Amino acid sequence: MSSIDYDKPPYGYKLRRNGSCETNESPCGSTYDNTHVCCPHGTECPPDTSVCCKSKSDCTAFISPNPHCADEFGILYLAGDYFCCSNDTYAYTYISGGKEGSVGCADNVGTVTGSVSSISATMQSTSIGTSTSTGTTDPTTSASSTSGSDSSGSSSSSNTGAIAGGVVGGVAGFAIILALIWFFIRRGRSQQKQEQGSHAPLQHYPSPPMSSNQGTSEMAESQFGGELDGRGNQIAELPAHRNAGY
Repeated sequence: MSSIDYDKPPYGYKLRRNGSCETNESPCGSTYDNTHVCCPHGTECPPDTSVCCKSKSDCTAFISPNPHCADEFGILYLAGDYFCCSNDTYAYTYISGGKEGSVGCADNVGTVTGSVSSISATMQSTSIGTSTSTGTTDPTTSASSTSGSDSSGSSSSSNTGAIAGGVVGGVAGFAIILALIWFFIRRGRSQQKQEQGSHAPLQHYPSPPMSSNQGTSEMAESQFGGELDGRGNQIAELPAHRNAGY
């Protein structure tokens, strides 16, 4: 038996149908209100079990670690024990009237006689719904509530992300503005210092005074040309061999 793959259909938990089993299914009995228990062809329905096995021997130990439906299109539910409904029906459990704990599947829970409670699929929640019915409750109310809650949670998460992004963007923008203001202020101060340096007044320093003696001496030399080696008043003599009458 261990060589058989019990982790996938056609082995798994039995399917409940409101009416008779399909032509490709084997009937395994019935419960209240014309609810029938079915297993796929080629499998067996061990007595007093909730599973479809290869033989009449109970194979729950091989299926329970990885709960799944024997029908590949079935939806898994939990109400005391696992069971399955087809994907176009709703699951319910009786809560009074001597049928407590009995489960079934219906096209509309409102058509079921007695006091029942709709059940959420194990893929969404393993808990049993708390709303009760006296034969008029529509399980779509519970489904819409779950969907609305999921939508509001998703919307809240999206709004939180948008707010956080806006705050971060605002802080970054403010920091950039401050940096630009600081840059222009510093640039203006630098230009102001350069302009003040270029317009600084020139310093005039007085010429050194000239000596009066030095000026008189230079003027005298330039006017009289200086002395000619002491020979200015000497008279040249004519040669002695020249005659006066010649």
